[in-house]
Order: sequence, then structure tokens, then C-alpha cells
Amino acid sequence: MLIILVDAIVRQDNPALWAEFRRLSDTLSDGADLVLRLDFNICYHHATHHEALPALERILAWAEQAELDDSDRIILAEYLLNIRDDADGARQYVEGVEQPSTYRWSGGSQWKNLAPFVQRIRLNRLMVTLGIEIDLVAAVPEAQDPKERGNVLFERHLVIIASLWGKAKRRRLSGSEIVHTLHSALRLYQRRHKETRDWRAWYEIESAANDYFDFLIRAVAAHGEEGVGKLNPFNPAFGFCRLDRGNEPFERETFSNSRKSRQESVC
Repeated sequence: MLIILVDAIVRQDNPALWAEFRRLSDTLSDGADLVLRLDFNICYHHATHHEALPALERILAWAEQAELDDSDRIILAEYLLNIRDDADGARQYVEGVEQPSTYRWSGGSQWKNLAPFVQRIRLNRLMVTLGIEIDLVAAVPEAQDPKERGNVLFERHLVIIASLWGKAKRRRLSGSEIVHTLHSALRLYQRRHKETRDWRAWYEIESAANDYFDFLIRAVAAHGEEGVGKLNPFNPAFGFCRLDRGNEPFERETFSNSRKSRQESVC
């Protein structure tokens, strides 16, 4: 219940309320953990607020004594970039963080917003922002089992999209550059049944299409309106062609139905 309270409090842009919660937490046995959660949430939800920097300093002081896992390191590196614009500090935290293992799909998997892949997405977006080169094959190795081919392709394209998003903080790409970068990502689902019929869990990958394209469009939007226009069939700047047959106009209904807007964010 107190965790829910912390999360509700921090969504309010009310530093006085945050300070009062810290004061009251001193009387609780788990008060230190609650205050730490408050600081993490301030950094996440209010990165440009003047309270974000002292919250980050408290988190970094905690991190010096804590045993951090890879997820912790990625989050701290993101905060250092977003709040303190400290690329060197961010590199120190991300150094040694390994690429996640390929997700093991199982029947009846229930998730949305690409939840099993958030760490991979955030890590690769962060690495590219920091100027760290990514070897796509090393990041998502080829599977020994041919039935896992679909899984490998899906996660490799998540890395491609995350990398595009990460580049936006270094240099915004032109619409043509974005289309070129995403050519294979846009073609991911344009596959014949005879190619995918033996791929394990391809139907689950297909069910993630809405979230996949939402993620792709958010990555493109980070580069500005030109790139989004290039991918929008109803925009005069639309510059793509159909993905499964060359030199043929894109079918607008196919594209527009492949993605539906969601309020939830991928990461």
C-alpha cells in the first residue's frame, strides 16, 4: 500500500509534498526504501525538475554501497544522461552490461508493450546514444535451432529500432536515412507462410505487431516530423513503397491497420 502511495505522490509536481513524505518516512521501518523509490520516480517522471538533480545525487550515493544488477546500471546511466548530461558517468555504469539472452517464448505468454524486451531496448538505445558501436549478430546471436529463427529476427529488429532512437540524441537523421535504416524492420511481418510455418511462436510475434510498430514510430518521431511523414501514407512526404513487391504503391489500409495507438509506453 505504501508503494502505491509513493507512486501516486511522485506523479504530482509538488516538491512540498515530496519533502513531507520524506519527513514522515523517517518514522517507518522501511522508510529508507520508500524514499529511494521516491527519488527514482522523481528522476523518471520529472527529469527536468530542479528536484531531479538532488534526487539523482542521493541515488548515486546509495549505488556506491549497493550491489547493482544490469537493470540498475542501465537506469542510472539513463538518469546521468537525461538529468546531468554526463556521458562519461553513464559509460562507467553501462560498461560491462551484457546483452540480455534471447527471450524464450512459451505457449500462452501474456504480456504487452514489449515488456520482455525492455532491457534490450533500453540498453541498445543507450549504447548508441553514448557512441558505442553495436554488433547486431553479437547482440542477438543466431540460434542453433532453426525453429528459433523468427525470435532472432524479431529481437534483432528491436535492436535496429532502438539504435535509431538512440541516434536521435546525437544527430537527427533525414527522412530518407530513416527509411533506409528501417527497411528490413518494416518488412519483418511481410513473410510467406512456407517460410514461417516451422518457426516457434511466430504467432506470438505476430500478435506483438501493434506494440512493435508503436515502438518503431516513437523511435522515428525522436528524429522529428520529416521521418514520420516518410512513413505516413496520408502525408505528402510519404516516400515508401510496398514491402513485398518492388515499385508498387503501398497499400494504405495494410499500413494503417498494422498499428493502433496505445497510451502505454514501451519503456
